[in-house]
Amino acid sequence: MEDDQPFIYVKNKRNKNKLSTSNQLNECLNYSLPYPKLVSNVQQLYKHLDRTVSSFIVKAVTSGCCCCSSGGGGEIKQILSYGLGSPSTNRNSRTQLAVLLQVSTALECPKTLLYDPVFEPGDIKLLNDYKLSVMNRNEECFRSVQERTIFYMPHCCWAMYNNVLWANWTPSKLRHVIIVGNNICNAVAQSDSVFKTTYKFISAILDKELFEVRALPSLKKCNDALVDSAVIVFHSDKFPSDKTFWQRGPKPEYKGAHFGELIEKTKSSNVVHGDDNLDEALQRLCVSQT
Repeated sequence: MEDDQPFIYVKNKRNKNKLSTSNQLNECLNYSLPYPKLVSNVQQLYKHLDRTVSSFIVKAVTSGCCCCSSGGGGEIKQILSYGLGSPSTNRNSRTQLAVLLQVSTALECPKTLLYDPVFEPGDIKLLNDYKLSVMNRNEECFRSVQERTIFYMPHCCWAMYNNVLWANWTPSKLRHVIIVGNNICNAVAQSDSVFKTTYKFISAILDKELFEVRALPSLKKCNDALVDSAVIVFHSDKFPSDKTFWQRGPKPEYKGAHFGELIEKTKSSNVVHGDDNLDEALQRLCVSQT
């Protein structure tokens, strides 16, 4: 399992009040944003973040083309967010949360539920303050739906998408599923025999081309938060009539690296590990400010 230490919070290098070395170290070791700063940060992102991406998602899930081809009807009944990461400790998670809030508000979605095992108390309080519901147990993405649902899962591991598909592996359920997450076309390059065996349901929809992918546009100034992401909708008119295709078998099981974010905290490129020394930590801090 990866190191559970949260992410470094780094102030904008344009801040006129330059940090002393001592203050730089404090910032480097201050893993979690204080709650008032967290609230302010997310509020500013929600208000001022470029809405190109959130508008694109809203259009993709409500357009006549998507609604008719997927057969699920246009109104989004719920949003399920898995693997968001900790907004308290990860700036990409804060950006993804801001986009989620923009989408939920624009769609007037009546129910938004989230789960990530790394949520901290401040994260849960923040989400509750935004009237979002935090699930109290790890479903490992095995949730089936009977109504039109967005699964909001940017940068999650393939196992999580595979589990969503397994849980909804009937024509009547899959037609309601919309995924906002990794561009599944990228899985084609990885689709060797091991991938096909491990991620059976991803491979099946790839082989049969049951879906439509709409790649998200770049998010200005925060591109890495949703890079290589897409809206994925399913075409019920392409669903096979062969009943054997829909025989899903037992729950998928994964070993080692395949388990990914179902049990691990990933989403980190700026993590302070326990064996980092002061010079290395400050060096990364300075690099992130350049």
